[in-house]
Amino acid sequence: MSPAPSDMETTPPLRLPFYRRFGVKLITALILLNLSVLGGSAYLSLHIIGHGFKQVVSAEIHSTLSFSQNFLTSSGRNVGGWVKHFTLDEQEHGLGLIVATQNRSDIRKYLHEHLPSSFAGTVTILDLNGRVLYRTHSPSEYGDLLKRVEIVRDALEQGTIGQSIVNDLNRFVLYSAGPIYAHDKMVGVLMIGTEVDDPFVEQVKGGATLDLAVVRDRAVMGTTFKNSDGTPIRDLPMPYLEYQLMLKKPGQVIETRFLGQRYFVATQPLTMMDGTTPGSLFLAVPRLKLDEIEDEILHQFWILLLIAMVLTVFLGTSISYRLTRPLSDLTEKTKAIASGDHDVTSDHVSKDELGILSDSFNEMQASIREKNLKLEAYSRDLEATVEQRTAELKITNSELQNSKIEAEMANKAKSEFLASMSHELRTPLNAILGFAQLLQLDAKTPLTERQNGNVEHIINGGNHLLQLINEILDLAKIEANRVDFNIQTINANEVIEDCVTMTMPLANLRSISVTNRAEGAEPQFLKTDAMRLKQVLINLLSNAVKYNRDNGTVSLETQATPDDYLRISVTDTGIGIAEHNFPYVFEKFHRLGTDSAIAKEGTGIGLTVTKLLVERLHGRIGFSSEENFGSTFWIELPLASNTDVTFI
Repeated sequence: MSPAPSDMETTPPLRLPFYRRFGVKLITALILLNLSVLGGSAYLSLHIIGHGFKQVVSAEIHSTLSFSQNFLTSSGRNVGGWVKHFTLDEQEHGLGLIVATQNRSDIRKYLHEHLPSSFAGTVTILDLNGRVLYRTHSPSEYGDLLKRVEIVRDALEQGTIGQSIVNDLNRFVLYSAGPIYAHDKMVGVLMIGTEVDDPFVEQVKGGATLDLAVVRDRAVMGTTFKNSDGTPIRDLPMPYLEYQLMLKKPGQVIETRFLGQRYFVATQPLTMMDGTTPGSLFLAVPRLKLDEIEDEILHQFWILLLIAMVLTVFLGTSISYRLTRPLSDLTEKTKAIASGDHDVTSDHVSKDELGILSDSFNEMQASIREKNLKLEAYSRDLEATVEQRTAELKITNSELQNSKIEAEMANKAKSEFLASMSHELRTPLNAILGFAQLLQLDAKTPLTERQNGNVEHIINGGNHLLQLINEILDLAKIEANRVDFNIQTINANEVIEDCVTMTMPLANLRSISVTNRAEGAEPQFLKTDAMRLKQVLINLLSNAVKYNRDNGTVSLETQATPDDYLRISVTDTGIGIAEHNFPYVFEKFHRLGTDSAIAKEGTGIGLTVTKLLVERLHGRIGFSSEENFGSTFWIELPLASNTDVTFI
């Protein structure tokens, strides 16, 4: 339940309540705001003429320049579109065939029938020499040479369509020029344009209140500027040097004097669709207009300032009264919740945001109480569940540990059994081989050729089986740790030479050359078991021959490593190993998908035995291979000078 009011007032606060402090701060802020606004107003009043309105003028100038450029670009695109239409579709309309005849009457008739009336007065047809064949705006004027005009030259020489403003018979025309073809052969040039005059510039300017001129080398092509007598200007009324400086800073607004008064002016290059700049846009705003705008803006400024001050005072007082009191109440009750009292509630009732906040506060308080009760129940259930799961986990871990011990004992028993069966497996097999050999050597009752072949199969199969049994027994002994090692310092070069010599007969059967690159090199002394090293190398060399191609090569080389090991590498040019089989190379009984004729020659544990032997000798083993190109298997054993390896 909520604490009694007398309880809350027993300890008076050391400072003013929140809502009163907020009210003082708000009043102070309003005073500072008023002073700032008044001071800012005074400052703006003193500097607005020199600074403020120039930005307004600049924005209006740039807006008009942008609109003018877009209008001219649109006009150029429209004209260029008609040029493309007539020059690309000449097979349909036949313009190229008519121009090829150079018959002015036919040209005039064709243009009258196919050309829009808006372009009827600004079309010029040229021949391949750049001479005028026909002008719609002056039919009697023809034969003059326009090849010096860049867009005409580009159309004749490069076959391109270009745009530019051309002085044609003392008229400035925004022309688009393109080649005319007849049967894929150029026969002339078509020029369609629109005259850049005062009415055209009036359209370019749009609805802006500024004055605009389209200028080319200070010659005014079209303008809305008027002289004192009301006639349009035809030459830019400002110093040439000042105009050139403006061209180097396009879009920059400056203040200058011409036509008897001060203007804000700016200029911008007139860029055609093809990137050419045949002229510039010149725009100006009289200073007198800015004075009128200044008075209007100042008048509106003071009105808005007065309205803002009244609204600020009213809103500040209302906020201070209506917002801070409920917030202060919620603050105190939130502190009570933080101290552990979860029974307090907010009694503020309204339909605004504070009412929503109060309702949300009460919902939050109820939710906290409910969740605390659930949390206590969950906590009790969780403790019981944890105790139960812990007991079950202990039992499971104990069972797993017992299973692991049993599996290890079974594996060890298997290895020990196989190791102890060495004599029992070899003795009967040796007896079979012995009796077969006696049959071959019996001179009193010699075998027939067929019988001798069968006995030979028995001997070969018995020897192969004996080799398989020896490998399996070696693996079992190694896994059961029943292999004894005779560690001593040996000459690795001598062991390598013996192994290569023993492998040569097997290699010669398939014309495989075996190269010992360590032969004649400086002796390398190892700390290892010579017999086991020979077993490892013979296995690697035998595999290199077995999985090689006829007439292939096998090479063996040695190299000392920086950490005092000797690396012995065996490289072949055989069938190689597929990359997806790399993880299984040293696994037991894994044949890596080799040919069955090769796979039947072994058990698939030779590399497993080799790896285990090398590791028992404190060595390392690895390989690299590329399918269909061969493999390299290497081992690293400690040199006699290696003091970091200790054999027990």
